Amino acid sequence: MNTTNHQPNSQSGFSIAEVTLAIGVVAFGLVAVLGVLPVGLTVQKDNREETIIRYDAQYWMTVLRAGMQPTDALHQVEWVELQVDDGSSTNVYRAHRPRLSGDGFDGVHDGGLMALYNGHLKQTSWPTDVIGWMSIPDNGTALGSVKKTARVRAMNGQLFDRIYGRKVLVATKQEFMSEGDTAFHPLPGGEFAFSYLLETQIAPDPANANLYRITLTFKWPVLDDPTLKDSTKNAGDVKTVSTKSFTTLVGAPPEMAYPREYFNQGSPERRIFDVTLPGEVITLDEIMNLTGLDMIHNEAPPISRLRILRTLEKMKIDNLAEDISEPEAERDSPGMARPEDKWRIGRIYYTHGYYSLRPMTGALPQGGYTPNWGLLGNPERLRGFKMPPLTNSYFNTFYFFTPDYQ
Repeated sequence: MNTTNHQPNSQSGFSIAEVTLAIGVVAFGLVAVLGVLPVGLTVQKDNREETIIRYDAQYWMTVLRAGMQPTDALHQVEWVELQVDDGSSTNVYRAHRPRLSGDGFDGVHDGGLMALYNGHLKQTSWPTDVIGWMSIPDNGTALGSVKKTARVRAMNGQLFDRIYGRKVLVATKQEFMSEGDTAFHPLPGGEFAFSYLLETQIAPDPANANLYRITLTFKWPVLDDPTLKDSTKNAGDVKTVSTKSFTTLVGAPPEMAYPREYFNQGSPERRIFDVTLPGEVITLDEIMNLTGLDMIHNEAPPISRLRILRTLEKMKIDNLAEDISEPEAERDSPGMARPEDKWRIGRIYYTHGYYSLRPMTGALPQGGYTPNWGLLGNPERLRGFKMPPLTNSYFNTFYFFTPDYQ
């Protein structure tokens, strides 16, 4: 007969009460952790955005101080707006980089040229144009008071923001469009890309009259931009959250740059700039031979030299030419147009964006362009540059700082 002894189990399990209490303690801890997690993610996001702003601020400071130096990164600028107050009224001018590709003639009165071709040329000089607009002094110029704002996709942000935030043109019309959601839109998902507003203040330093102060004010992130769909809205209507300013000093004020289109087609000034280099020292006879002004006007060389001398003297007033001092020659023949007279030629601004900035209210058909049949076959027609009929139908003034190393 087999006898089995059953020993009681010395290991006992958790009771229902203990398990319930343990789950409650763990749940309490998880609730506390999950409650802190969104705060941590928000702080991380804010720190990342502020880091981007700091890096972009360094970049903008360098770009503005470098003057007329093109940089591809400024294609990240989506639009630029200038509010110009001349003392009697305030005009708002804005240029959207994506919409420039549809900017030009209506395709009928331009000799068959497509407006997209004209517009894409305007986009090529966009980075330097942006520098020229954002470097305009706040006050003290013939323009009056100028407030400058740009919307920028971060240049040092994530690759997603820099690529998918880019706007592409989807409009089927060829004429200039100042508003509407059918004109352009971001790539899929790009509406969530990080962007900011940048305001520049250019003014003399209050503490030192010999210095100029550049102040950059960043406002981020852009939550809503009504200017894209409503041309009556301006930069002040764009919703942002945070603001931060950066300041630096430079040794000289920005100077106004004269675009090539500022001078009339065929004018002596334009011909001189077309055959010389910035800073080049050249004689009156060399200018005459290169420009052919004596043959164009069918003049004797002494008369043509005098015409060139008068032109250079006018350019000198605008700091576009410098007379190289030659005391002995000037003493021997004062006031004469000597063949060997030497002049240093200044620098003008070559841009396709001469008429890119347009008023957002009261814009004219085709962006203010008018057909000019006298220029059929002229190379200028390829660029779409035509003088708009109204004074306030475009804004074509540019200012640039002179780099420290020049």
